[in-house]
Amino acid sequence: MSYLGHVMVESRHGLIVDAMLTQADGTAEADAAILMADTMRKQRRGRRFTLGADKAYDSRDVATTWQAMNDTPHVAQNNKHRP
Repeated sequence: MSYLGHVMVESRHGLIVDAMLTQADGTAEADAAILMADTMRKQRRGRRFTLGADKAYDSRDVATTWQAMNDTPHVAQNNKHRP
């Protein structure tokens, strides 16, 4: 079994605002990002916020889920491979 560690970092000061461990299954990174964004949304009582992510999160599923959660995703484009 393999596990992955995930952290959500506040961009202004570089502080860790959330962390979690998941089992490595191929979609763990995207699933963790969605779960952590949902936790942040609940803490902010539904107020909109901006999420930044690297090109590993450039998938239609992740972006549309974040938009449906009323968040603004800013994700680097993955021009080589689009899942």
